[in-house]
Amino acid sequence: MRDHALICKFVRVWPSERDLTKWIQHKWQPQGHIELKLGAQGFFMVILFNLKDREKVFDNGPYFYNNVGLFMRF
Repeated sequence: MRDHALICKFVRVWPSERDLTKWIQHKWQPQGHIELKLGAQGFFMVILFNLKDREKVFDNGPYFYNNVGLFMRF
C-alpha cells in the first residue's frame, strides 16, 4: 500500500471527505480506483491503486483548493 499512497494536507483548510473525493476526481482525474483515508489535524491519505496515476498526480502539481496549497509526499 505504501507504494500507492500519497500523504497530503492543505494548509488551514480541512475539507470534508465528500468534498475531497469530488476535488480529487475533478483535479486529478485518476484512471484507476482510489481510496481516501482521513487523518488527524487535516492530514489525509490517498491510495491510488494505479501507480501511473500516483506518478501523474505527484509530477503535475502544484494543486490548490480555494487558493490554498496542497502539500504531498510519498
